[in-house]
Amino acid sequence: MTAWAPGAPAVLAVALAFTLWWSGGSLCAAAALDDSQRMDESAALTDWLARAGLDDLLAVTLDEQVRKSTASNPAAIARLADAYLRLANSAADEDRIADLRIRIEKFLRGSGVPDPGRLMLALGRADYRMALRGIERIRQGWIDNATRARTEASLLQSLKSLDQLADRLTASIAENQLRIGGVEEQQRIALLAARDDDVMLLLSAKFLRAWCRYWLLWIDRPAIATRLSPPAAWSARARALVTEWSELLETGKAFPEPGDCSVDLISQEYYAQSILAMALTRALDGEMQIAERWFALLEQPGVWDGLVNSSPWYLHALVDAGSYSQAEALLGDPTKSIGSTAVVGAAIRAVKESPLDPHAIACARLAVTRAAVEGDFSSVRRLAREAPALLVGDDFAACLARGIESYDRGRSESDSALKRASLASAALDLSLALTTAPADRQTGVAVQELLAWAQLGAGQPCDAAASFLSAANQLVGGRADEALWMAVQSAATGNCPDEAGNKGAWGLELARHYLARHEVGNHAVGAAAMLARVPDAHNDDALVDRLIREAARGGDSVAARASAGLLLYRRFRGAEGSERAIEAGRLLALPPLDASFWPRGGIDLVIRQQLEAALDPVVGRVDDARAILKVIAAKYPIGQEPIELRSELGVRRLCVALALHDPAIALEAIGAVRAIADAQWRPVAEGLFIRSMESSLASGKQTPAESVPAYLGLVLARRAVRESARESGDPQLAEAANRALGRALVRGAAALRKSGLSAANLPSGADPQTMAKEALAIARELLAQRPDDADAVGLLADAGIAMGDSATAYEALTRLVAALPMRSDAWFERKADLCELMIASQPDEVRKILTQHAVLIPEWGPGEGGKRLKDLAMRLGVNAPPGAPAGEKSK
Repeated sequence: MTAWAPGAPAVLAVALAFTLWWSGGSLCAAAALDDSQRMDESAALTDWLARAGLDDLLAVTLDEQVRKSTASNPAAIARLADAYLRLANSAADEDRIADLRIRIEKFLRGSGVPDPGRLMLALGRADYRMALRGIERIRQGWIDNATRARTEASLLQSLKSLDQLADRLTASIAENQLRIGGVEEQQRIALLAARDDDVMLLLSAKFLRAWCRYWLLWIDRPAIATRLSPPAAWSARARALVTEWSELLETGKAFPEPGDCSVDLISQEYYAQSILAMALTRALDGEMQIAERWFALLEQPGVWDGLVNSSPWYLHALVDAGSYSQAEALLGDPTKSIGSTAVVGAAIRAVKESPLDPHAIACARLAVTRAAVEGDFSSVRRLAREAPALLVGDDFAACLARGIESYDRGRSESDSALKRASLASAALDLSLALTTAPADRQTGVAVQELLAWAQLGAGQPCDAAASFLSAANQLVGGRADEALWMAVQSAATGNCPDEAGNKGAWGLELARHYLARHEVGNHAVGAAAMLARVPDAHNDDALVDRLIREAARGGDSVAARASAGLLLYRRFRGAEGSERAIEAGRLLALPPLDASFWPRGGIDLVIRQQLEAALDPVVGRVDDARAILKVIAAKYPIGQEPIELRSELGVRRLCVALALHDPAIALEAIGAVRAIADAQWRPVAEGLFIRSMESSLASGKQTPAESVPAYLGLVLARRAVRESARESGDPQLAEAANRALGRALVRGAAALRKSGLSAANLPSGADPQTMAKEALAIARELLAQRPDDADAVGLLADAGIAMGDSATAYEALTRLVAALPMRSDAWFERKADLCELMIASQPDEVRKILTQHAVLIPEWGPGEGGKRLKDLAMRLGVNAPPGAPAGEKSK
């Protein structure tokens, strides 16, 4: 790549250095240090800093010397100027340049600074260098407001420095010119030399300033559609810039012709670059025919070496002018050398500005081929995004672009069926692309590898294995190693047959081939283990036993242990009953792996499999699980585990706590899981906890006081489930969770009342009244949505009873008794609830209700509801009517 070829942003800064004066030496070369200064105690330090190249520290040290010196110190000033010059020329970011600008400008305000113009030019060049980064991004089609703003700011800052320098130099040149005529010969020679230095420096400043103005003009260029009638202010800037380039080319005209230039000077860097700039400016202003004549100058023999190949810039100009048909012809010319980066950038800008232009699309199609030759598929992706028309056709570019687009879509698809379909489509197009690929080995191999990955994802592992193998046979070194390893894995995954049709044999054959070709390759140990990794390998008892033996030997057996663990885990998951416990025992018997060998920032997979097996309900080896958790905690204390595994381990600890039937420990464990808020594991934990607590309460083995932690835990769990349901956005799920929470609150409030525990012994907010009040609010929320919801009315009644709100409870129970099917179990229970609620305040009314009930249903009713009604009748002396069964009459 030549110094001015697109893709080398630093080259524009290089253009500012004119060999004539650039090689003149250090700023301090003419500054001699006298003997007294050389003996200064700080001289040794500054000399050492200079030799070590520590210019920043050197500048700080010299600056301090200059400031603290009681007399003029020209040697230190000269060395400081030299250090600042080097720092400005090497500054690599905006903040660094801004800091240097403050320091250098302060330094320049002092007296005795040699050649201050060079420092000012260096500041302008540094800002310009920063701008080139943004310019290069914009030229590559990466356009965003932030990049544009930073680039424009750097260009404007550079212009500011250069304008100040130009004014200063112009004044200095004029002053020296006036003084030359009236001085002695020796002084006249010195003034002439100073004037000539200023002239050269001014030329440099004007040259760099013109480039700044060109890039500002380019950034502000109007759209192609309006290029024939651009804004007047923009056109005025373009015309003024042409005049600036003309001055630098010394044509003596405001709007010169190429013939006005000196052909003898095109071998000089600044002159050739000024011709290039003139061509770019005329093209940008819509004068492409004139621009081509300027470009023709750069095709002449003897042009500066950095522009021997101006084709990348010609392409840049053609795209700026909207001359896409010419750009297409240029890209199709095999004699023109243009790098992939320049081609892709130009094509993307073309299709962004003119997305429907067929020649712009053709440029993008040619750019796809250029990028593919260099294996640059990311650029192919960009081109396809900017020019969807590329996806149409059956040529190499279209097939490759379609294949990559389908491949990316498949990789990002979450639905397994759609993923396979997209990747299958990618595999088809990439296969077609291979048949029309350029005659370049690198291109074919790159497409072959991508095809293999697409086939693997499309559920075509045997085809993928063949593609990986084909790529591996064309590659060397690490890429060949990896490609062949993927062939082994693909064949094993697909249980692919060998040439003789033996199912599953090809994977083993490829694994052996890998070991023969890469005996000490990256995956040699893994390949040995992969010999067992064909589908259904866990059913091969001999193979499993062999891997267990290998794992037990220790040493270099990590891969064997992992394979044994995987196969035993599969056997455990697939077994039932006593066989499941046996396989779990074999898995748990695998030797531990020292934590220092665990994956970096992770946990050994086998130990996770063992933990799951130990906690399986059929296995029930809780002590083993506790021991495993202890090993993990030694490596990662609770709460400090790898974030992606923290929820999983929290659920395992919860299982241990539940297995120990300790509600308090379970509450602590579920709290830890809730704190993680893991979308995958938290619902699992909540479900485990709820089922365990419900089972514990249903057993009836706990006293009212002992049951309180379980009831409170259920409330917390139900509340967490409701939060998750609401976050899911499913209104039905959220409503069901809300109902369940309401029921848990009512039950919890009742349990608290029965327990007799004082508020001091309960968590904040865990009192019957507060819980009942929340349940009441939930019931009303549900009824606001569906006023006739019997379940919600029932919750309202229960919450009212629990809260002591008799009026609310009475209204709700009255509605329920009237609405429920008569003689249903629920009707009897709710009628009993109503009577029990009224008995304290309206005993006579209850007697009437029970008397009427006894007439209609002398047997009082089935189940708990009927029994409660009968008990109430006995308490109030209500007798069953004559003729009722003897056993049913109240005594």
